[in-house]
Amino acid sequence: MIKIPPMRGDKMLSVKNVNAGYGNVQVLHDVSFEVKPGEFVAMLGQNGAGKTTMLRTISNIIKPTDGTIVYNNEVISALPPQQMVNKGISCVTDDGNLFSDMSVMNNIMLGAYTEKDNSKIESRLKEIFELFPRLEERKRQRAETLSGGERKMLAIAR
Repeated sequence: MIKIPPMRGDKMLSVKNVNAGYGNVQVLHDVSFEVKPGEFVAMLGQNGAGKTTMLRTISNIIKPTDGTIVYNNEVISALPPQQMVNKGISCVTDDGNLFSDMSVMNNIMLGAYTEKDNSKIESRLKEIFELFPRLEERKRQRAETLSGGERKMLAIAR
């Protein structure tokens, strides 16, 4: 089972009045929502509704033009994207952005590049393989040989 780290306060993520887009095209208009520790939240909508833009804005791939994003009581709206990964915030895109010519295990290990503690890496691998036992069965296979569902598992695991 994957453990959710303890959070301070009653909100893990708070998005308040966020506006963002691409160049002169505003996609997000005063978006606000909260996620509490242990909650699962889904963003639903048609193509072009702003779901990916919201995820990219939370992970600071796109900078909000207005509004505030707070994670674990820390304003993260102005942090560079590489610091988001260290906080455990990242996006899994529809295509998964896998390295198809690399093994399943090597793809997973790329997700651990910021962790220096080998015992934490081993513990996390155990959690991943408990959640996705199929990946453990296929850890030596090249990612390109996986089915679509297995590729999604791998992208999430990484």
